[in-house]
Amino acid sequence: MSSVMSNKEAVQKTQEKINTWLGENRIVVFAAPGCPYCLKAKNALESVGCTDYKLVNVPSEKDAPVILTLLARMTRKKPTVPKVFVNGKFIGGGNALARLRDSGQLADMVKE
Repeated sequence: MSSVMSNKEAVQKTQEKINTWLGENRIVVFAAPGCPYCLKAKNALESVGCTDYKLVNVPSEKDAPVILTLLARMTRKKPTVPKVFVNGKFIGGGNALARLRDSGQLADMVKE
């Protein structure tokens, strides 16, 4: 038996990792250091008192390209960050979170 994973197996393993993050954490932010839209998303969350979220630094993950591809498929958006999920549901990126904050909806979404 080969110790080398097939591409399909690698993708499946990465999908399972994403599913675990989403299943174990109420709020997950997929982000990258130095990304202004990621900072915008985090600031929007923190401005409504939400500081308890899982931050996934995508570039530090060895399977970062696969993570981005899978997130793009899951969200039907471009393979970019940030991608923010609440209770396993995609709610948007930096601009979307700023709009949700400004409308008052974000505070309701992140309430426990």
